[in-house]
Amino acid sequence: MDLARLRISLRIGHSIKDVSTGPSAEELIDAVVWLANNRARVHGGLSKGQVVITGSRVSGPLTGSRETVAADFGPIGAIKTVLY
Repeated sequence: MDLARLRISLRIGHSIKDVSTGPSAEELIDAVVWLANNRARVHGGLSKGQVVITGSRVSGPLTGSRETVAADFGPIGAIKTVLY
């Protein structure tokens, strides 16, 4: 499965955002390698247990409380929750 071409739909309240393109796995790996090398040079590297978040493919609108948020990742599955 090519995750860079995975269609993602994000619904927040009545707003819907769809994307079907994103960075390839190679581009994400390059970004993490750059981060590790730069952090090593400036701060001594990444530490065991640190988590690297590579970003979001879908930017959603700001939301208020009690808003329903749903994300559909096609063949991978979907998730839905209410923000309080």
